[in-house]
Amino acid sequence: MDISNSSNFNTIKNSINSFDIQTTKGNLHVFEVTKNTKNYDKVVKQADLFAYKNIETTTKKNFISKLKNCIKILKSPSKPLSEDTTILVAKNDRGKICASLFANPTDISKKVLEVSNVAVDKKYRHNNVFQKMYNSLECTVKKSGKFDVISLDAVNSAVPVYKKMGFKEATNVLANSSTHTPMKKYLKDCVESITLVSKDLLKKIK
Repeated sequence: MDISNSSNFNTIKNSINSFDIQTTKGNLHVFEVTKNTKNYDKVVKQADLFAYKNIETTTKKNFISKLKNCIKILKSPSKPLSEDTTILVAKNDRGKICASLFANPTDISKKVLEVSNVAVDKKYRHNNVFQKMYNSLECTVKKSGKFDVISLDAVNSAVPVYKKMGFKEATNVLANSSTHTPMKKYLKDCVESITLVSKDLLKKIK
């Protein structure tokens, strides 16, 4: 992620370091997809397709829409992504993508980063895979100081999970569908909370 200015948020100077996640179904290797990644265009297309295949659907209409998007991705040539796009994927020991996460700035003036294409293979769920991938992104975002808010559209069934991660329902944002809930995490609040806790600890030590 290039954090040299507020409008460019890709990996050049401050990359997200790769790491491994141990799961009950085996090891997953997480890394950020960049222009230096081998077979970059192919990997991006695979990540995009994986996300659409694994995004939860709760209605027949949504399922059909997802299916159409998958076919569209397969048939269409790889489109160039914005330089601001951040892509994290997790692969198993056989090189198969098992989790994905995309992030893009949505409104530079308000410093909002939107997380999308969040998906984890059913086989690897309940292993905190997404949480660990998201945490690596958030740590880099906090270091950059360029964003105040991280937003996403959560599947309704996953709202409690996101709340545990510090997200709040965005009541002033219209939902894209009845199956999803817009959510936001205010990074400034996180920093202030950590500062207050640190001050309290210092008082106790003194």
